[in-house]
Amino acid sequence: MGMTVKSRAKQSNTDGKQRGGTLPWREAGFQELADNISDGVFCINPAGYFTFVNKVVTERSGMRPDKFYASRFLDIVHPVYRDETVQNFQRVMRGENGIPYELKYESADGQLKIVEVHSRPLLIGGKVVGLLGIVRNIMERKQAEALLRQREASYRAVVEDQEEMICRFLPDSTLTFVNDAYCRFFGKNKDELLGRKFLPFVADEDREIVMQRIAALSKENPREVHDQRSFTVSGDMCWQQWVNRALFDEQGCVTEIQAVGRDITTLKKMEEQLRESEEQFRGLIENMPIGIFIYEGTKIRYLNPACERFTGYTWSELYLSDIWDLVHPEFKETVKEYVIKRQRKEPVPELHVVKIITKSGDERWVERSAIAIELKEKTSVLVTIMDITERRRAEETLRKSEEKYRALVENSSDPILLADEHGNLIEVNRMAEKLLCYTREELLQMNYTQIHPATERERTITAFENIAQDGHGSLKNGAILRKDGTAVPVDITANAIEYSGSRVFQASFRDISEHKQIEDTLERLVRERTVELSEKNAQLIEEIKERRRVDAALQKKKKELMLNADKLEKMNTALKVLLKQREEDKRELEEKVMTNVKELLIPYLEKLKTSRLDAKDKVHVSILDENLKNIISPFTHRLSSKYSGFTPREIQVANLIKQGNSTKDIAEFLGISRSAINLHRNSIRHKLGIITKKINLRSYLMSLS
Repeated sequence: MGMTVKSRAKQSNTDGKQRGGTLPWREAGFQELADNISDGVFCINPAGYFTFVNKVVTERSGMRPDKFYASRFLDIVHPVYRDETVQNFQRVMRGENGIPYELKYESADGQLKIVEVHSRPLLIGGKVVGLLGIVRNIMERKQAEALLRQREASYRAVVEDQEEMICRFLPDSTLTFVNDAYCRFFGKNKDELLGRKFLPFVADEDREIVMQRIAALSKENPREVHDQRSFTVSGDMCWQQWVNRALFDEQGCVTEIQAVGRDITTLKKMEEQLRESEEQFRGLIENMPIGIFIYEGTKIRYLNPACERFTGYTWSELYLSDIWDLVHPEFKETVKEYVIKRQRKEPVPELHVVKIITKSGDERWVERSAIAIELKEKTSVLVTIMDITERRRAEETLRKSEEKYRALVENSSDPILLADEHGNLIEVNRMAEKLLCYTREELLQMNYTQIHPATERERTITAFENIAQDGHGSLKNGAILRKDGTAVPVDITANAIEYSGSRVFQASFRDISEHKQIEDTLERLVRERTVELSEKNAQLIEEIKERRRVDAALQKKKKELMLNADKLEKMNTALKVLLKQREEDKRELEEKVMTNVKELLIPYLEKLKTSRLDAKDKVHVSILDENLKNIISPFTHRLSSKYSGFTPREIQVANLIKQGNSTKDIAEFLGISRSAINLHRNSIRHKLGIITKKINLRSYLMSLS
């Protein structure tokens, strides 16, 4: 027949358990985790259109979500990278994991962005339904703090405030009483409903279950709650929740059932939407190529499949283990120190690199980003990890390459200078300092024309222009001018190279003052040396290009984490608003039930008590009185309605005032004096806090309802 709200919540928690632990997103929401990821997350359908982007993607691109969802991924990819992007997309659509690659795209403000993309198939039921991607900004990785963001689309609770439906019926479902709300809902008047069975209003597939639930009522179990599908006055199907309480005769037989019902169609739809949303975000988290785990205190409470792939350990082997168990001994104390500082709420680095040991004994480098979150009213820490072992190897290769290049330059037997396109010196080696008798700092403040005699300046300028045009060249039998004014004959060989992303000129000087008399030997040596230097230059060019590429890659990887500052707090605020709204709706329901009982039942029950009744009727009235108290007792202490402090007589008087009756009419109807009615009026105004205000009592009571 369905589940109560409480049982549905219990079932939701049961569904959220997996492999011996509670999935944290069941309490905090899958979307919260997705938006807390410091990287961009997106989904693309087979047609190439975006179906999901998190807040990181929209902020970095400067595009609104609705613009993303109207765009194909090729619309924002730089033309140079489109072929590679299309090939990777086709690979994923075939069910294969994408190959990480870099691409350029233009943001909405026209800026060129460079990101690293990881992708894999998005599977539902074993079928590829799209592409799940992670984009990591690689511009300024080591300069920014990482704060995980969440794009949490706030769910709006849409619960229509409706008056409760109240009815009584016989065990065979024949109606004996209905209130106005019941009549309005089903579009019938009381004459059309009383004496007839309510089953025709219930959907065919639910009727048997409803009657079984009613038949199961007994002295031991006098109350039951169920959900059912019913037909509205327009013939549409809707969901209702009914609370049935059986009334018994002296022999304990059910004589009548009193029921209170409400429309929960909106709630059912919201539950279905929430279930679908949870499934979607659970799929995102479980399929992300980066590792995600959550620890509380020092114990791991959750980890996604990527963590299992990184470490080689299974979920059950890592669950409830200490956070530092996998850390390499060199870094274990550092991680412990970070955990202790975080527990003390002391500042710790949001992003750091550590080494771990996998189950197979391999050592892997990971980049670790952590941020504190609230789960089940407890402080936990959400950590993302990315395997950067290959990147570390590339950095080591780059470092060695740089050392090798510097060693070649510094230990060259020839003076070597680097100049920019304007001829300003930007680098020199020790041999250049020795030859020219200037310090390195002095030379870096000079132009190349200042180190040549005036007699050689025109010839030198012409040679520089030719080298700039051709990319290489030489100047035979030239001369340089030392700091003391001495001219030294030199041969100069120069090439245009790429250095730190710019075109520069590398010049090698050969002192030929001792070889003027052996021209042939000198020419041979110069040719050999020129060939050697050309080879070295070619090697250096390649090494510098490789270094520039790796440097650019490292710089690009730094920029991704710059824009993540305050969104977690916004998401938490939205969630608190949502929870507060739900609590208010719950209190309002309790207040309405309490008010309806006090307004519509208790006054007449009090009248029955004072009327002439035989012993049997007094028993019935006593039972009815006790059952009404049992109905409202579970939440009487929580009721905050302004009617909750009224006496039954004051509630009766207040209702008659709301109906527009005068003091005289009320006195005659209740059989008491006008002065008594006036006393009740003053008491009501006092309890409502308007005793000193010039406010019409009937208007004020109408506004409260």
